[in-house]
Amino acid sequence: MLTRQESKSLKLIVLVLPIICALFLAILFPATSAAQAPDSAKGPTFEVASMRLAEPPGRAFERPQIRGGPGTSDPTRFGVSFIGLRTLIEMAWGRPSFAILGPQSLLGSAYDIEAKLPLGTARDEFRLMLQQLLIERLSLAVHTEPREQVIYELVIAKGGPKLHAAEPLPASDTASDGQEPIRQPRPDVQFDKSGNPHITPGQRGTVVIGTPTGSRLLGRAQRISDLASALEDQVGRRIVDMTGLGGRYDFSVDFTRESYSGTMRNGAPTGENPSEPQIFQAIQDQLGLKLKAGKGLVDILVVDHFNKIPTEN
Repeated sequence: MLTRQESKSLKLIVLVLPIICALFLAILFPATSAAQAPDSAKGPTFEVASMRLAEPPGRAFERPQIRGGPGTSDPTRFGVSFIGLRTLIEMAWGRPSFAILGPQSLLGSAYDIEAKLPLGTARDEFRLMLQQLLIERLSLAVHTEPREQVIYELVIAKGGPKLHAAEPLPASDTASDGQEPIRQPRPDVQFDKSGNPHITPGQRGTVVIGTPTGSRLLGRAQRISDLASALEDQVGRRIVDMTGLGGRYDFSVDFTRESYSGTMRNGAPTGENPSEPQIFQAIQDQLGLKLKAGKGLVDILVVDHFNKIPTEN
């Protein structure tokens, strides 16, 4: 039998012990608030940055511009003019358009940005800086969801590749900081007398341009991974480079517009259907490469919230 004093002490211990345990666990394993900023918001920041909503209708016909940054001839300055928020998110998180989900209003917001960054900033550091800017100025909130989707492997077709090694670029075209560019440059295009497009000599990058018979995918001094990214934009699916080919190449692929328009984005072909987009056959015939269909997890970036008007600079 417990004495009255011992009984009171035992009751006190029973009441206090859970509180002590909870405090102890809270110290060891601090809870993460649901409103806590993502890890990307804790990284490096631009030295100076201004961001404003781009002026509407009067500039509607201006060509959007992206200037400077890592991997360019002006690596300590970064600027954009009339660039949509969806494109900025693609740049900041390194995701293709098809791997980003969000409200329709993502397409209706365009911005001007001017920023300064340290010399030698790597591409991944730059992306964190841009993430931080969007999170701070627009209260942007995102999360990632892995989803199973149709994906494609880019492999060497029977008969081997039909690729041409890239011609050397002039020294003036190389980056002054030796870093990877923040996005593949869009080269200028010239047309011959027959109306066929060609990348302007001395420039690099990939571009899709219309021709009298359809479309042409052009590449100058590009890696196979760059080709895969360009094909992703056309088929709207993840494409993984499994060719094992190194180096840089010049390429040109002709295909018809109606053969792929809307097919991949809504139909998700399996690779066994003979009605697949003609671009599949085009890269096999013209480049000696092949797209093999399969299934895999794709990390989808979901935009939960953003404010259209940025906060004061």
